[in-house]
Amino acid sequence: MASEGVTRAPTFVYVSATASALGGGVYGLSGEWPRGNASALLWIVPLLAVLMWVYEDARLEGIMNDTRNRATVDALVAAINARDLQALDKVFTEDVIMEWPQSGERIRGGKNRREIYSRFPSLPKVTPRRTTGAGDTWVLEASLDYGDGDPYQSVFIFQMRDGKIAEEIAYWSKPLPAPDWRAPWTERM
Repeated sequence: MASEGVTRAPTFVYVSATASALGGGVYGLSGEWPRGNASALLWIVPLLAVLMWVYEDARLEGIMNDTRNRATVDALVAAINARDLQALDKVFTEDVIMEWPQSGERIRGGKNRREIYSRFPSLPKVTPRRTTGAGDTWVLEASLDYGDGDPYQSVFIFQMRDGKIAEEIAYWSKPLPAPDWRAPWTERM
């Protein structure tokens, strides 16, 4: 039974923004709402400060991960353009899985990735068109020129882990002519 001056409430903890205005405090685990208990505010303010700090820390961690993951994609492009095969080890996880659906190939692991890259007749010059992403999923749209002046348009989808590429799915296509019948509704890029 509630004592005089105390109101019964449900048995969960909550903070009321109007508690101070109503002369109350913070509802505690006892299930009672103390009236006129200003001392309860002494622990609300630090609690709210901790909650705000945890939120801000998580937000900043997300920003830092995005920055790190974007830098990894940029480092991949730089390593391929420099023909620096050792630098590729810094951007891929050792257990990377690379999928190339158009040719029906899957490459598992760093050893196989290194063997493939070391045997390319010529690594392409990668010209990024757009890099987008957030968290652990990033997409690179780029032109790949293997030196014949007839570049491929490509899309790479990356899954990141700890700032490195853990999965890659890549699509390539040669540019194709647009049919004349669509011209009234399109513009050239």
